[in-house]
Amino acid sequence: PGLRDLQSMDGVDHEHRRHFDGCGSAGRRNTARRSAAPEPALLDAGQPVRAAARSGSAVVSAFGDAVEPVALDFTDPGTWEAAYTGVRSMFLLRPPHLARPRTQMVPSLEHARAAGVEHMVLLSLQGAERNPVVPHAALERWLRRSGLSSTLVRASFFRQNLTTVHVTDIRDRSQIVVPAGGGAKAFVDADDVADVMSRVLGRHI
Repeated sequence: PGLRDLQSMDGVDHEHRRHFDGCGSAGRRNTARRSAAPEPALLDAGQPVRAAARSGSAVVSAFGDAVEPVALDFTDPGTWEAAYTGVRSMFLLRPPHLARPRTQMVPSLEHARAAGVEHMVLLSLQGAERNPVVPHAALERWLRRSGLSSTLVRASFFRQNLTTVHVTDIRDRSQIVVPAGGGAKAFVDADDVADVMSRVLGRHI
């Protein structure tokens, strides 16, 4: 089954150089992150899904009995074996509170690789390959060196942010304030991001 980490519920650059880059990234609140989840499309396609959170009850609350729930904490080795055993394709989303992936996430991902995970799909940031400071860059570097097949999904500003993150600016000042300088920024629907990820995961299950 595919594995999805729900701890943070918050285009695609494929390591085989298949490129579907979706144009940028910025502050994403939980509404957009939930919309970008690939589980519904995978379930609609009849794919088996194992969904992970720090407690199985959180998974059941989100998906009912449609998925196989499992507890997973990247910083708790006691949760790793049950979460990763039998998984071949895995969606990876960095929980916002884990700012040091090399020590807080990579050991768990190494365990996943040893357990048989063959492909990881990472929801990253556009430009992470040029910005070594962001935590996503560390995850991208690890994936490139891991020997795993991987897909990097670098989404732009989520369209859903227009009714969450930016709603006050739009309502009160008729402006959208983003760190774009003099450049143009595009918005992408989180459901389209989820569709890309589910298609990639489906090919590797």
